[in-house]
Amino acid sequence: MKFSNSCASIIKFISVITLTLAAAACGSQTRQEMGAAAPSKSGQSAGASDAKTGSTARFSVMNEKLYIISGGGIDVFDISVAANPTKSGFTGVALDIETLFNDGKHLFVGSESALHIYAVTNPDRPVKIGFHRHARACDPVVTSGDVAYVTLRNDNPRCGGTRNVLKVVDIEDRSFPFEIASIPMHAPKGLGIADKRLFICDGDHGMVEFDISNPHSPLELSGVRDEKCFDVIPLEKTLITTGQDGISQYDIEQGKLIRLSRIEVEKAQ
Repeated sequence: MKFSNSCASIIKFISVITLTLAAAACGSQTRQEMGAAAPSKSGQSAGASDAKTGSTARFSVMNEKLYIISGGGIDVFDISVAANPTKSGFTGVALDIETLFNDGKHLFVGSESALHIYAVTNPDRPVKIGFHRHARACDPVVTSGDVAYVTLRNDNPRCGGTRNVLKVVDIEDRSFPFEIASIPMHAPKGLGIADKRLFICDGDHGMVEFDISNPHSPLELSGVRDEKCFDVIPLEKTLITTGQDGISQYDIEQGKLIRLSRIEVEKAQ
């Protein structure tokens, strides 16, 4: 089965950007778990950003700037001239940072021990305005309005940790984020939001879907048990998953997850 034309373009973009960043980033994540990116009109959080990325991505695009995790900080590149990107800034954060996500106005930096929130009033010099510490673990993050969703898992020796949970964090005051709820999971990895639905890759438990009509109290709905994904990229009408077995495309318009197609990936010997 073939992907739609739009998804073919997405996959091509994924290949290019992932290979580029695999060389540029510090490499604390495996290549299989590294987030991918795709062009999107809707952006990452309610239409705010310039590109759609997975929650485990080590880069984020916002307002003609490309932000990339580099060692213990964030490199900033001006990409207003796409054919000639130029480095325009750097901000130090912490040595254990892993992931980047933006809501159009702020950068959310996931680390092994905390969630860092940065303002980009000066796009070339992000400034830390908020900080939420959590138990040591791998922790991708996504946001919807004034709520952030963070997954913590304990199956990665590099990150350490003892918990497998979905944390719900109030970020209405970006300078003072605080935990609202903690929901037990199996081995959660990447996550993504489409409208009022939260999708989480939950290890051998597959991909799980939550209703977040009440953002503070996610309600588990259903899922796809055989979808062993690392990350999800929700688009306007479809959902892209990436995992060790391949890339899948799901229809999310019908009120349930319907797999449209799948590209198998040959495992390395």
